[in-house]
Amino acid sequence: MRLPTALLLVLVLTLVSCGGATEDNAPTPPITPEASVSLTSATSDRILVSGTGVCDFTSPMSEQKKGGFSIYSGFMACTEEMSDPRVSGEDEFYLTETQVFHPDVAWFSCEDQVLTNEGGTWRGGGFGSEFTHPVDGELYTSGQSTLVGEGAYEGLVYHQLYYQAASEADHYFFSGWIEPAE
Repeated sequence: MRLPTALLLVLVLTLVSCGGATEDNAPTPPITPEASVSLTSATSDRILVSGTGVCDFTSPMSEQKKGGFSIYSGFMACTEEMSDPRVSGEDEFYLTETQVFHPDVAWFSCEDQVLTNEGGTWRGGGFGSEFTHPVDGELYTSGQSTLVGEGAYEGLVYHQLYYQAASEADHYFFSGWIEPAE
């Protein structure tokens, strides 16, 4: 009889402690985007950034077929306007996109990425993916890059996140953060 009683006690305590109430039985407030931002920005050595960019190919894309893969490569450049001038400027990189068995899904890498402006240079690379939404038929792109500062930006790292939806094909949305290099 002790085991069922102990099991029942553990179950009751678990339900009470995980029931979404505080000690004074008030409901636990939901986490809002504002709360998330304040938690992220609470890191004093991290500077949050956001902005937009206009991107285009600077060379024709080459195409290779390997088995069920289609591989496209070429140079691309973006002009980025960010909330922090240290990460605004001209961003150039070599793009390699791989489509696997289905033309509506792809992943890509950005190699030899260089973001330059009057203050200095950032170098690095990243990766991302693209897919065509099955309902609205739009192409969605998202990715991330990690860039290391040079010149006036030496000792800093820029973590760049970006996305684009086909309906907004004239620009990309960027966000991320600048922090000291480890």
